[in-house]
Amino acid sequence: MANERPWQDRALERLRGNATIPGAILLAVLGRATTPPRLGRQAKINHLGIVITSITTKSHGWNANIPICHKDDMIGAFRKLCDVLKFTDADRIELFKELRMWIERDDSAPYDIEERLGITPKGKNNVR
Repeated sequence: MANERPWQDRALERLRGNATIPGAILLAVLGRATTPPRLGRQAKINHLGIVITSITTKSHGWNANIPICHKDDMIGAFRKLCDVLKFTDADRIELFKELRMWIERDDSAPYDIEERLGITPKGKNNVR
């Protein structure tokens, strides 16, 4: 399948660009968001699992810390996308790697790798 379009283009077409939340997320993740509504360059996941990022709209301009979806819904949408578009394992790995890089911080995890290794990351205290 040497002539097949890259997974990024196929995914954006299926998600209808920024007309859907997953489409807007993918545009932001890939750095291709140019017209409003446009999500931020990075996002965070709060302690409840809500994905939060900035958003720019035509009518309200730029707004910070806007909840856009639950992380489980985001993961499910992108897993389904991979299945529907019959992504290769390599494409699936690359897509989720890109999503992970877009998430700047995940406060929903009960602990992270630093805590498993006994390291206290900057900005966290040792209170349990």
